[in-house]
Amino acid sequence: MISRCVCKTLLSFAILASGVACNSHPTGPELVVGGLYVLVELDGVAFPSAKPSFQTCPAPISRGELNLFPSNIEMTTLYISFAHLGRSCDPDDTRPPDYRSGLVQLNRDGGNWSVDGNRVGFSSNKALYGMGTYEGTFQSGQAKGGIDAHLTYSLGGRIYKWRRVRIAGNPESSTPVRVIDEQEQLVAGARLEARYSDGIMEPAGTSADRPSAISGPVGIAVTIHVDPPPGYLLAPAQNAQVRAVVGQAEGVVIRLVRTVP
Repeated sequence: MISRCVCKTLLSFAILASGVACNSHPTGPELVVGGLYVLVELDGVAFPSAKPSFQTCPAPISRGELNLFPSNIEMTTLYISFAHLGRSCDPDDTRPPDYRSGLVQLNRDGGNWSVDGNRVGFSSNKALYGMGTYEGTFQSGQAKGGIDAHLTYSLGGRIYKWRRVRIAGNPESSTPVRVIDEQEQLVAGARLEARYSDGIMEPAGTSADRPSAISGPVGIAVTIHVDPPPGYLLAPAQNAQVRAVVGQAEGVVIRLVRTVP
């Protein structure tokens, strides 16, 4: 499962700034605004927050995230955003899974950003996204540290309102997640979705080479949804939704059983 720490996320989007080295101690004034946001309103209407499980519905989840990386001694500011709507859930739909898993892409952008008072300016990477320049308004939060701050902007004829759930530069931890068979061997090809209590979601696939992981602020609660690969089922007494806490002393173990020789 991909870590949400600044360094690993930057590596995933190195195309935005090739050669950037990781620094976990941002120093720029953008710390006031920087962090990880989730989409809470679209055009003034609450964004869908229902998250069906693998077992109850094959449709994908509607979600949106905006990550504002502050500048530090080794890089300039970067941002990454996306928002998409999943198809309506219909458990009785007999059409192929590829059709049911379709998404309506609302927003995907990345580039550089800046702050001027409560105004946040965005400059899209022309070669990759070509969304031009646009401006948003930042509203400080009331919670300790301003973690519940909001950022609103208009893009492509739609109005997006984001709520900050993680502040840039705050320490994070990780906990290993092992999906294993009866012989205690790692199983490849299982689908996992880590759904954090702050609204962040991380999809991932498992590998036979190394465990997956959950990552985030220490102590944050996570529910891991599990979808076994072909040829496997959940072991008896194994829940399809596994609750865990980032930083817990023991790693997470999810057990499967093979159904084919």
